[in-house]
Amino acid sequence: MKRFLQNTASVLVLASILVGQSGARLEAQAPSWKIVKPSMTGVPGDEVRVMKFDAEGNLWIVSRMIDWWEVAVAMLPASELPYTPLSGGGFDTGAWTVWSSVEHPIPSVFIHDLEFGAGGVIWLTSDAGLTRFDPNGATPQQMWFTYNTSNSPLVLNGVRSIDTDSQGNLWLTNVTVSNSNGALFKFNPAANQWTKFEVGQQLPWYTPWRDVNSVLVGADDRVWLTHSTLGGMAEFNGTSWVLHACPYPMGDMLEDLQGNIWITTGEFGLWKWNGTGYQVFDLGSQGTVMCLGMNSDTGLVYAGAWYGDIYQMVNGNSPQFFVNADNIPGSIHVRPNGDIWINNYGGNGTLGTVRHYKEGGELLERFNTFNSGLPDYFIDRIQSDSSGNVWFASGEGGLSRMTGNDAYAPARWRNWGNHNDLSEPYPWAGSEPMYEMLEASDGKIWMAGNGVGRWDPETGTFTGFWNTQNSNLSPMICTGITQDGDGTIWAGDRYVGVWELDTEINDWVLHTWAPSGWTANDVIDVATDTEGALWVLTYIQLHRRNANGTWSTWDVSNSPLPLDGTLFNLEPDPTNGVWVGIQGRLLHFDGTNWTTITQAQAGWPGTNVNGIAFRSSDGKLAVTTQQPSVWPYTGGISVRNDNGTWTHYTTANSPLTHWQVSAPHFDAGGHLWASAMSEGVVQILIGLKPGDIDGDGFVNLIDANLFVGALLGTNTLAPQINRSDLNGDGEANGADTQLFVDLLLAP
Repeated sequence: MKRFLQNTASVLVLASILVGQSGARLEAQAPSWKIVKPSMTGVPGDEVRVMKFDAEGNLWIVSRMIDWWEVAVAMLPASELPYTPLSGGGFDTGAWTVWSSVEHPIPSVFIHDLEFGAGGVIWLTSDAGLTRFDPNGATPQQMWFTYNTSNSPLVLNGVRSIDTDSQGNLWLTNVTVSNSNGALFKFNPAANQWTKFEVGQQLPWYTPWRDVNSVLVGADDRVWLTHSTLGGMAEFNGTSWVLHACPYPMGDMLEDLQGNIWITTGEFGLWKWNGTGYQVFDLGSQGTVMCLGMNSDTGLVYAGAWYGDIYQMVNGNSPQFFVNADNIPGSIHVRPNGDIWINNYGGNGTLGTVRHYKEGGELLERFNTFNSGLPDYFIDRIQSDSSGNVWFASGEGGLSRMTGNDAYAPARWRNWGNHNDLSEPYPWAGSEPMYEMLEASDGKIWMAGNGVGRWDPETGTFTGFWNTQNSNLSPMICTGITQDGDGTIWAGDRYVGVWELDTEINDWVLHTWAPSGWTANDVIDVATDTEGALWVLTYIQLHRRNANGTWSTWDVSNSPLPLDGTLFNLEPDPTNGVWVGIQGRLLHFDGTNWTTITQAQAGWPGTNVNGIAFRSSDGKLAVTTQQPSVWPYTGGISVRNDNGTWTHYTTANSPLTHWQVSAPHFDAGGHLWASAMSEGVVQILIGLKPGDIDGDGFVNLIDANLFVGALLGTNTLAPQINRSDLNGDGEANGADTQLFVDLLLAP
């Protein structure tokens, strides 16, 4: 036996030498992080500034988060565009790919236009210049390059409108909203050749107003140009410019199949140039024309007005109302199958939205930032279901489910919230906050908001809904929902008590521990332990529901619980009892004995333990803490190591985006999530891998030393011994050695 162990150790020493030669590291490695914000998922903003389709039929948008000063380019593949209804009502919002300024060097949040170039390159115009975006670049730095006044002949950093001629030249208007200077440029990207056209020289307007507006390249490569301040539209035949005068400044243009040029104006209706003169069309009270579109097969032109009325220009001269697409339509696109796509820019009380209509005007679906991605920057709770999907609950954005647990993969999102634009049935209509979900033992999903709903994932329908209008429930601030060992559903209600669903009467029964209105009934959290017992944490007490229906209670009189209302979180222990997070301490209670971990012992960055999570695979413990009382405020995520020490992640030593962190959760892959309040969520990639003996998410020489220790008996930490049993025979021994060496040497 001794020789066997010596041989085992020798193999590990050899493996260590080989790994050392391959550059493996002996020191602890920092885990990778994924930052997830609404500006990085789905429709990534509350403005949809630009929308276009590429030659392959993929849908591209540019979207801005106004209050967070973040912008993103997003793409919905052509395969995702067909309308896909859901079995219980609503529709699938697609799996989007997003390039966000959170991780990409997008030079400005004010992007105005995009144009598709050769080799998959996309050209973007913005207040920062002309940007070349290559989605196939290896790194963000290789994807993005911006031309501005420092590296090109541009006279201003702003570029507004762009189009391409048949030779691959880009035509762009070099202007900003706050400057009367500007120019039109023709740019040959292949030769890096720039040609400038200026007012007072080539362009037929008069100085000092050089602020041209929009450019269009026609089918015969004629170039059309409008002006931001001065009236009329200019035409370039390749040799000279001519001005087609009118009294008013003109906007964007579209060429129809007959060669007519349609032009938007700010408040003077829709104009059409027929080659010899203008026609003007009155779109009723909505004189501001926002956008134009055309059916390329029939030549039917569409025009969208400020308040959302969309008109079809029947026979080229008769405006006929089509649909109302809500405020500020940004663009109109008629697809080869006849479907029509319209985006709302965002504003006038309307969220930036992507709308999909049938040819006859029937609205099929609407995509927005709430129903297609992470619904809010303020996430209150993170959970997983048995399929490994991750759920996010928020006060304004509702409850959302992300398929899988890879934060950066194009994922499908479903949203139950007041702003989901009917993408899902939402019985709580008119009420925003959603607090938590519970997957019951029968697979049904219970959702808690201002009321409780039971949803069947198989049919996509709600099979039960209770609120103040149809049950005993009061107007509800749900602080937790759980199922006890008997299968009974319980819901905590802030300031009220805990509700029990009585299935015999199909209604809820309230349990309290003091007269109505007392803080003793202020439920903070509810949980069910491994034995099926219900626990309820209130403002000042901890309660356990006993088998005979009575309650056991612990408070300042018989436990370490304080009386000052600093009870923050309740979490069942993977083996027995519960954990309670309070100010300065983390308490474990098994029903008889209390164990205390203090901030002084653990070194947490914050005093208030407001979140507790356990990893199901090995019981690893993580907490979130905050210190919000004394400046500078501090907080972070802390993970307990196998030897009892703690690893802390803060804004100072990690990519954590905010000190005010909460809602820790281990997903199905063992990775740790947390809410960084007002900055979305983070995912720390510390999921267990085979051979990861210390549980830090890596397999390296540290694990080799621990593995040898487990085999030789010098490493007595139970979690690490269990992880050393790689063949699953119930013990760590020499039979696991070759498996570990292979894992250690794997690329």
